[in-house]
Amino acid sequence: MAQIKIDEFNKLPKNGPITAKKLQPGKMYYIQERSAQPKYKYVFVGRYMEPRLNNNNDKDIAYKFEDVKFVVNPFKNTATPFAFYPKNNTFFEVIDFNPTELDFKNKNRTIRELSEFITQKRVEPHDETPSISFMGEDYRNARDRFYDKSTSKSRSRSSRSRSRSRSSTKKGGRKHPKRKTTKRRCNK
Repeated sequence: MAQIKIDEFNKLPKNGPITAKKLQPGKMYYIQERSAQPKYKYVFVGRYMEPRLNNNNDKDIAYKFEDVKFVVNPFKNTATPFAFYPKNNTFFEVIDFNPTELDFKNKNRTIRELSEFITQKRVEPHDETPSISFMGEDYRNARDRFYDKSTSKSRSRSSRSRSRSRSSTKKGGRKHPKRKTTKRRCNK
């Protein structure tokens, strides 16, 4: 988790404060230091493990955490503690939005069910066909009408060009369709 300021930490979703006796092993908790000024408070996040008795005093119980990281670090310290005393710290339960293993299993089951539903719908015969068909009769009729109009226009154009070419020849003979006649210039 990236380090943030105390104002941003106060806006994070969390449950608490929780008393130290209600901490559950394996859960993630925010540990906020109790100090006089809010802008100098440290906040850590870690996974609660177990209570630990102090060797010197049996009344003081420290609560052991693992994977402890800084959330709010006003003085840029690098050393992280692994045990916290309840009289010096406040505990908040982390509300985690990350998916769990159960969520992944449910997601895979949901995807499988959805793909089965889609394949069933695809195989199912349809009662009626859509009225618009681009490859059916509508398409063929439109195609035939289009080509009928274009072929009649091209026929009339080609007959006009033939009549012009016949009148332009000298002896009334036919021009070769691929050869062009060019007039030679006389330079005298």
